[in-house]
Amino acid sequence: MISKLRLIFTRLGLIAVLAFVYYETAQFSRILASTPQNVTPVWPPDGFATAAILLFGYWIWPGVLIGSFLANIWAFMSSNNIITLILSTLQVLAIASGTTLGALLGSFLLRKSIGDIYPLKRLGDAIKFLFITGMIGPVVNATVGVTALTLGGKISSSAYSQTWLTWWISNVAGIFIFTPALLSWGEFIKDYLLNRKNRLKFRLQTLNINIFHISEAVLLLGSAIWICKNVFWGQYSLEYMLIPCLVWAAFRFGKLGATNLIVIVAVIAVLGTVRRLGSFERDNLNESLILLQCFIGVMVLTTIVLTAVLAEKQQALLILKKSQQKLLDKSSELQQTAVTLEQQFERALLLKKITEKIRQNLDTQEIFSTTVNEVGQALKVNKCLIYTYSSSPVPVLIPRAEYLQNDYKSIAKLNIHVHQNPYVKKIFTNDQAVAYVLNDNDNIPVTFTQHKDIPLKSMLSVRTSYKSEANGLISIHQYDGFRQWNHDEIEFLEAVANQVGIALAHAHLLEQEKQQREQLTRQNLELAAAKQAAVNANRAKSEFLTNMSHELRTPLNGILGVTQVLQDLPKLTVKEKEDIAIIEQSGLHLLTLINDILDISQIEYGSMEIEQKKFHFPDFLKEIVEISQNSSAEKNLVFHYQFSPDIPVIVKGDEKRLRQILLNLLRNAIKFTFTGEVRFLVNVITKAPNNNSLFVTKVKFEITDTGVGIPAEKLETIFLAFEQIGETRLKSQGTGLGLAISQKIAQMMGSDIKVTSELGKGSIFSFVLDLDSVLNHTENKTISLDKNLAQNLPLSILVAEDNLVNQKIAEKLFQKIGYKIDIAVNGCEVLNYLKYKFYDVIFMDIQMPELDGIEATKEIYQLWGANRPYIIAMTANAMTGDREDCLAAGMDDYISKPVKIEAIFRAIQLMQERQFPDS
Repeated sequence: MISKLRLIFTRLGLIAVLAFVYYETAQFSRILASTPQNVTPVWPPDGFATAAILLFGYWIWPGVLIGSFLANIWAFMSSNNIITLILSTLQVLAIASGTTLGALLGSFLLRKSIGDIYPLKRLGDAIKFLFITGMIGPVVNATVGVTALTLGGKISSSAYSQTWLTWWISNVAGIFIFTPALLSWGEFIKDYLLNRKNRLKFRLQTLNINIFHISEAVLLLGSAIWICKNVFWGQYSLEYMLIPCLVWAAFRFGKLGATNLIVIVAVIAVLGTVRRLGSFERDNLNESLILLQCFIGVMVLTTIVLTAVLAEKQQALLILKKSQQKLLDKSSELQQTAVTLEQQFERALLLKKITEKIRQNLDTQEIFSTTVNEVGQALKVNKCLIYTYSSSPVPVLIPRAEYLQNDYKSIAKLNIHVHQNPYVKKIFTNDQAVAYVLNDNDNIPVTFTQHKDIPLKSMLSVRTSYKSEANGLISIHQYDGFRQWNHDEIEFLEAVANQVGIALAHAHLLEQEKQQREQLTRQNLELAAAKQAAVNANRAKSEFLTNMSHELRTPLNGILGVTQVLQDLPKLTVKEKEDIAIIEQSGLHLLTLINDILDISQIEYGSMEIEQKKFHFPDFLKEIVEISQNSSAEKNLVFHYQFSPDIPVIVKGDEKRLRQILLNLLRNAIKFTFTGEVRFLVNVITKAPNNNSLFVTKVKFEITDTGVGIPAEKLETIFLAFEQIGETRLKSQGTGLGLAISQKIAQMMGSDIKVTSELGKGSIFSFVLDLDSVLNHTENKTISLDKNLAQNLPLSILVAEDNLVNQKIAEKLFQKIGYKIDIAVNGCEVLNYLKYKFYDVIFMDIQMPELDGIEATKEIYQLWGANRPYIIAMTANAMTGDREDCLAAGMDDYISKPVKIEAIFRAIQLMQERQFPDS
């Protein structure tokens, strides 16, 4: 607030000063320079007004208005009556307004045109000042003033043009003469009196002014005044002799001297001419004034143009001088840079040479020898040593290579003990090199020196390191004189140390890698041997399982085949039927064990695959329920089942493997439950469309029992192979493979069997499957055993079987469905049979003497081609890939032993569908 008030009062004071100056200069002009016709050839107040607006700004215009009003009110005021008083006052106010507008317009146009308030710095700006400010601005002043006086009756209309021209020229002359001088003083005050830095410079320049400069100024001023006296107060026509004086002032004293000399000359010329004296004196006063004003115009134009040219030249010279100095500085800098770059380039080439030699050979001793020789020769030192650091058994630096100049004694066999050695510790704790210039009193360990009799003068040492871990040291010595190591030498040695440190680390890593590679080679050989042993063992295991499966399935085929035949015999007693049932159950149990062992083997070998086929889901569940109900009834357990009403009818999945999981879980639940119940729940969780014909049904299967339960610590191990829990008498009833196989199969189907259990209260097993459900389906009719199949589909059948028991079983099974068969004991007999008789279908065993089933099938293909019989594999080979091998050999279908009569019936039915699709 105070600063604002201070600014307001300051501006009001300056406005009052400008009004006073305007008024007083107007009064002096009228007193000193007024003609008998009351005409002033020069009007100085306009020069002061224009200079004030340019220097201080547009805000000072009220000072011009007030000063002009006061300067003209006494000259044009008429107080005859109130009307004349008001009219004359309005005329004066119009004159003051015109003066103010003219000054504002000239200043505004000049500022817009040159962007500055000092127009004498450049020639173009000076010309714009003379034309815009000096000539255009006064047009407004003269026009408004003369028009106001004409309208007020002070000037006749016939004298309007002459009066306007006189008024305009006087204003122009006032601006030409006084405004440049005032602007020069303003610039001088701003640059030298208000600026502290330039103020000191001005004082120093003032002190340097000598008697010659003072004499020159006095001579110039005296010459100008003498010429003016003789020209404007005498009768000599020497007026243009003043131009050399003005040129002299411009060259020697600059804008300030030249513009002020213009004021002095103009004042003398005006005072003499208005008094009818001097060379411009004519009978006609207007002619005298015109000559005076022309002279003033030429003088001002010449001086201002010359001053502007000189100022522009001086500025150009100053800029040129600064540019030259910058160029000199830049040249010096470039020269210094060139020298530095040349040195750096030489060091870089040498470092590159050392680095390449280091990288060409990772042999550490070769690295050491190369480095000490190159560094010693490059830096021209008396000695260069490289040490490696060893931390055990005690920290020590071990010399590895040494460069010697002349006949200096070697110290390459002297180790440096790091313990309690301050010099080494200082080097090891610095990333930069450590330099020493030693005096006679310095106590450096002898291991760092030539010998006690030849003292070390200067030393530069730096550690070698890798990842901030010191692994050695490089030290260079000077014995023949003191040496100050420069920056480039230090940087060069540090760069070499970095390369050596990295090379040492890489050599160490290479040695480690070599040892690891040798170790890895040994391990790979051992691993390859172990792998081959595992492959051999696995092959032996597969062969064993194949042979065992075949050997076990062969007698099982006889046992189960006989039970199938015996079950349909008439007149069997109840006891006989029970005995046959026991035989069948024992055979089926043995078959289950065989299948479990084969399944776990397939899972471990990664050869089990999930087959996606369509099947009737409700019938599938019904079959599971019937099997489980029979087992539950034998133990007097309640068996509950509950299925969601929206379960899908036809689904796509692996029916065999899903049956295997559910039966394993249900058999376990029944096995470990003695009282209570077993529940089997199937619920639909979600249904989502998949494509036009299928949608995905998320089905949850859950088996709950009230059995013995599972201890908490056993929950994580029950799915491991051969892991059994519960009572000892129950463990003997299984293999411990069921849950392991079920979990693996569930995971292959994208699910996981979960279990929760409480000891003594029962268990809950559950898993969720995504089943592809068929939207539009037709239910397949259940295939029933047709005892008249042979009459409806008469076939000529050949069975290839080498086992006598299996031959008899085959005869009885085929007789049961009405067929009489021929039997061949190997593949050779099959080929002989086909030479004499055509067979519709051949049931081919695989493992047979002389010629097996695979080779026999290939021979049949070659001999009979498309006219061959329909071939069905009927074999005990039930391992993974056996079915595929049979089909790849050209067989049409596959049945595994033990053979059920239903399997034979389905195979014949499938043959009929393939060969007679329209029947």
